[in-house]
Amino acid sequence: MGYFPFSLAPYRTDLVAFFQKLNEALKLNAQKLILVIPAARGSGQQLFGAREFQQYAPHVDYFSLMTYDFSGSTPGPNAPLSWILHNIMTLVSSKKALAKQLLVGLNLYGYEYLIPKAEKNVRRLKETRKSKPSYRPIVGHEYLDTLKDLQARSQQAVAKWDSTVHEHILTLSDHDQNHIIYYPTQQSISVRLAKIAEFGVGVSLWEIGQGLNLFYDLF
Repeated sequence: MGYFPFSLAPYRTDLVAFFQKLNEALKLNAQKLILVIPAARGSGQQLFGAREFQQYAPHVDYFSLMTYDFSGSTPGPNAPLSWILHNIMTLVSSKKALAKQLLVGLNLYGYEYLIPKAEKNVRRLKETRKSKPSYRPIVGHEYLDTLKDLQARSQQAVAKWDSTVHEHILTLSDHDQNHIIYYPTQQSISVRLAKIAEFGVGVSLWEIGQGLNLFYDLF
């Protein structure tokens, strides 16, 4: 598996020749070449679009599209469905025969955003901000631990379905901060699998071991 080298974008012609040679060498050992490519963010320069997709396709077995980490450090969805579909259409709409080479990335992890509450004690607030990150990635066992901790404290979390981005949002609160968790569910994954299948593309999971066991019943 290889990653598209963003910093070498001006040398795309040379890169095409490089991947051609690399693929030929891998084929001698019965190996496949999967090129990991960035998703378009909707603003600024698109690092890998339909033109590059078509140029590299003859020399790559599959492309793994990184359709996750949409919101980053800002509280928000990890992979809005409309954004995923836009990326698929951008790459394969003009060359539908190449759809079979595209693997659409599905995240099995989520993000927890920690938002400090207003504090009367300014010093305590500063210590809280210093000791805890504003956000962190969260995997399956950490998600379950969070729910167990809430149950032990006789607290309830509220999970709401956001029909705009097609993800669940879990919100909870403790004494000094609010928590907002975007973590995939069977419903969010099922919706994505159904929509992705309409384009004739495959999927790539980021990554095995980060999700809940019940996720794998969907594949």
